[in-house]
Amino acid sequence: MKKLLIISMILVFSLTLMGCQESEVSTEAPSQLSDNIKSFSNQEELEKYFESMESEMKNHNLFSVQDSVTMAPEVGMEDSNANEEGNSYSETNVQVEGVAEMDRIITDGRYIYMAKNNSLKIVDVESMSVVFEKDLEGGYYSGLYLHNNKLVAIYNQYQQITTDVESSEYYWWWWGSYNLMIDIYDVSDVSDVSVLRSLEFKNASLTDSRMIDGQMYLVMYNYLYSLNDEVPIPQYKDTMLSDDMISLSYQNIYYFLDNDLSSSYLLVGTFSLEDEEEIQLDAYLGYAFDFYMNHNNLYISSRQYIYDEESYRVDYKTNIMRFELIDKIPVFQSSNMIDGWTLNQFSFDEYNGVLRVATTDYNYTNETTEITNQMYFLDSTDADLTLISVLEGLGKPNERIYAVRMNGDIGYVVTFVNTDPLYKIDLSDPENPAILGELYEEGVSDYLHPITEDLMVGIGRQSENIDGFTRFTGVKVALYDTSGNTPVTLETLFVEGQYSYSAVTYNHKLFVEYEWQNSLMFAIPVYGYFEDYSRYYQAIYVYKVDATNGLEQLAILMDDQAENNYYGNIEKVVFINDSIYTISYEFVVEYDLSQNFEQVSMIDLNNNN
Repeated sequence: MKKLLIISMILVFSLTLMGCQESEVSTEAPSQLSDNIKSFSNQEELEKYFESMESEMKNHNLFSVQDSVTMAPEVGMEDSNANEEGNSYSETNVQVEGVAEMDRIITDGRYIYMAKNNSLKIVDVESMSVVFEKDLEGGYYSGLYLHNNKLVAIYNQYQQITTDVESSEYYWWWWGSYNLMIDIYDVSDVSDVSVLRSLEFKNASLTDSRMIDGQMYLVMYNYLYSLNDEVPIPQYKDTMLSDDMISLSYQNIYYFLDNDLSSSYLLVGTFSLEDEEEIQLDAYLGYAFDFYMNHNNLYISSRQYIYDEESYRVDYKTNIMRFELIDKIPVFQSSNMIDGWTLNQFSFDEYNGVLRVATTDYNYTNETTEITNQMYFLDSTDADLTLISVLEGLGKPNERIYAVRMNGDIGYVVTFVNTDPLYKIDLSDPENPAILGELYEEGVSDYLHPITEDLMVGIGRQSENIDGFTRFTGVKVALYDTSGNTPVTLETLFVEGQYSYSAVTYNHKLFVEYEWQNSLMFAIPVYGYFEDYSRYYQAIYVYKVDATNGLEQLAILMDDQAENNYYGNIEKVVFINDSIYTISYEFVVEYDLSQNFEQVSMIDLNNNN
């Protein structure tokens, strides 16, 4: 009998105090619920559920569930954004147009908003001064959203709670919780910034979030840990309702009938920045690894093991849950489990009612290791997320997936061991997908970014093979012609040095593009080493790309004080009108695009006078 082991263990949060006074509020959920889930009625049902779960875990020394599997618009170059004053500026790089993603540094063309470590700052680019600042105690900012003069700041903060000294055997003992916090600011007047609304989720951490037209969507997890024998339930606070913690109604806590054991709550919430409505929050027994969302559905996936006791075989699985947006509220509809693990959010894409998912699967025996890569096609319109087909044969022996990008009827997958096969895939017929062509080149592209219908940029790493082992040697930036069945490399530029890498390979939001004077520019952060790795630097590399002249490196922007200085490292840039601004923990530096990137101004964030 197969057993399932959740290997991505959720981090244990700080101890939870259960003795505080709490109220219970039921948030009414939509009625269009799947038959595959059921909610609890009271604390007794919740306790009995976990008693049976603990018994199963003790018997098998693992987390065990049933193995249930049901079988059966293009991205391109857009005009830069502009505000009411006519300023043009760069925006956060997102996967799905119109679905905003959280970012730590954003701009509206007048101000730069930055959430860095424990500090939230607003910088006026006209005066090059900090006009608002707030520092957290015992907290850390995750990121920001901006919508109609409302700034959403998301962070985690430790909330200390001390015991009653007289009733405590150990009067010195204290504990608290590490809570997810959200503040919504009115930034229409930066001289008078105020908090309009705050939300708090006890012992929760953010998996990911999105925003569509001012509607916020949150995916969080809450580890099930208690100081006593009582199973805790999720608690939250919304200042629009109350200043007290609210216990989530049992009717809003769900478990899955075919996948019913978990060590954490998966919290899915949504609220509007425009309407004064309470947050819609539901809890599911489960957890999340990857998160993909478009205008119709929200998908949450988890990595899992399936262990066969008879053969001692471990199968790698990805469980996918689909939540349909019904009146803007995510409502669970279906789930399915497929072979292999996904790489990141770009492994997922939905188009014309079909969910496409690329995975890498690992098959180990005592004598051999087999790695396979495939793309699954699932019907996202039915109640079972039914499997339509599987495209196999991606990658050579022992290669895994390094990058995925899907746009409409065409998809691209990069696999790698020693050379980089870039596959172009016809996705137009989900019952008969086909590999159109494959391009081989040295190194690997970790991030693919469509420029036009026929041009694509790849950010990755150059490599060399030494005694049968692959060694990455530095950043490569490639421009591909994708007009034919087989992609063609038009140009590849390398970052010089002993070794270099770009954080874009694992954070696509650091890739910043900007249309300026009928040309498309993009900037990426690069870290490099020299003098036998005894010294390092960090810089912004700026490129221009077009169909006629190809790929051109325009500038290398580096703060002279940033060498071997972590706080001087430039995290990201933003473009505003004719300027590019580099942002580090210590400085914001402005360069003039029309004057060959000449530095024109700078602000010291730690000494803003």
